[in-house]
Amino acid sequence: MKLAPGEKLSEIKLPSIEGSEFNIKKIKGKKTLLTFYRFATCPFCNLRIHEITKRYNELGKNFEMIAIFNSSPDYLAKQMGKHNAPFTILADQNFEYFAKYEVEKSFLKFMIGSLVGFFRILKASLKGYFPMELKGMTIVPVDVLINEAGIIEKVYYGKNTTDHISFDEIKKFSAYDGMAFQILKEKGFKVGIITSEEMKLNKRRVSKLKLDYDFHGAKDKLKIIKKFCLENSYNFSEIAYIGDDINCLDLLSKVGVAACPSNAVNQIKSVPGIIQVDKKGGDGAFREFSKLFI
Repeated sequence: MKLAPGEKLSEIKLPSIEGSEFNIKKIKGKKTLLTFYRFATCPFCNLRIHEITKRYNELGKNFEMIAIFNSSPDYLAKQMGKHNAPFTILADQNFEYFAKYEVEKSFLKFMIGSLVGFFRILKASLKGYFPMELKGMTIVPVDVLINEAGIIEKVYYGKNTTDHISFDEIKKFSAYDGMAFQILKEKGFKVGIITSEEMKLNKRRVSKLKLDYDFHGAKDKLKIIKKFCLENSYNFSEIAYIGDDINCLDLLSKVGVAACPSNAVNQIKSVPGIIQVDKKGGDGAFREFSKLFI
């Protein structure tokens, strides 16, 4: 059974490299990236683990990562020790969950990965990551993004043995505070987002969360909200907005409640009367902002 968006991943019980048993139910309440990697000495996998470890602090405190390898716990622990990874690494020695969720084995995709991933193999080799086993060579990785409610938001079955969701997409996912939106809606507030970006992942989340308003590709945010207020009989004094960059400046200067995360640019922090929350953007800033109203 292949995993699909909208489903709940209800069962994964596996030993971790720390020696304890992991249960997927423990992650509820956090956003999660779950990845089915290949084998313990896979150069692509080790390079990916190394790269994410270096940038893991960018993903915020409400984010969890789970890496599953087709390997024995002891051998995996030995190979992963070099990374000192700040996330959970699990051993699926018997290929149980790989098989259950139809993680693919493909010699063709292995060959494609070896060709398109040549420079990544070279980079991995320079860091000392060499394949020391043949088992699992043809496994094709799978990335799964899971929201705070334990619902799958995106599944990416790789096109070859080096293919994964980009770190930028993972970071965007980690920063999106869907639970805060839901709480505000339950309290009777109209909620939405306005962003200059045009990301399909964000649009899918807006649709799933059933937000009241969605302004993607907003180059002139003030102009858009002026039109919105006219069409919906709102005053600017009734609008609350949190923003962090220079393209938010004009709108933040007009709304009734203006706020910014602690890592906003200085021009935003200088807006008269702006509320600066303690959290950084992507690390609970919107959740903290929402508490002003509930």
